[in-house]
Amino acid sequence: MTRLPRLLARLFASLAILATAGLIVINLPAGQAGLARLLTALVPGLRVTGISGSLPLHPRIARLTLADPAGTWLELDDLALDGSARALLAGRIQITALTAAALHLHRLPAGDARTNTGSGGLALPFPLRLDRLRIDQISLDAAITGAPIRLRLDAAGTLDPAGASDLVLHLSAAPTAPTADLAWTAL
Repeated sequence: MTRLPRLLARLFASLAILATAGLIVINLPAGQAGLARLLTALVPGLRVTGISGSLPLHPRIARLTLADPAGTWLELDDLALDGSARALLAGRIQITALTAAALHLHRLPAGDARTNTGSGGLALPFPLRLDRLRIDQISLDAAITGAPIRLRLDAAGTLDPAGASDLVLHLSAAPTAPTADLAWTAL
């Protein structure tokens, strides 16, 4: 019976070493370039360039684009995510900041002719808190709105499967233009 605890200890130590090695490799330039290639290969139409930062809690992406057979329909520039390790260890996800310098929506993606029959909701098994979402410039092309629109977004919210969820949005068209504020709470 003394062999089983030793075997389990070795297995746990091996997994810890592999996880540590993985974190080291993913934070090297070659590992980040490999991650960008992997994401591009796994998600049809996705192209990710310029991954940097400290992964997994502080990644940066220089450019992210989504395309379909008709071409690129979404571009995001200078994405940054900052997460909380303390919250993650407590079984929660806390994103202290999710920011982008620019989001350009050229058109809606080519749709699927099938009708969605699912509930369509987002269900997480753990609480999620987003302290700050900011997109400095949102560009919506005329194909979406009839005329080009430029916006700025600031938002924050929580999603808690066991309790109340909330979302606060602030949209502005220009520094001197009218703004729109939206607050939503679900119990």
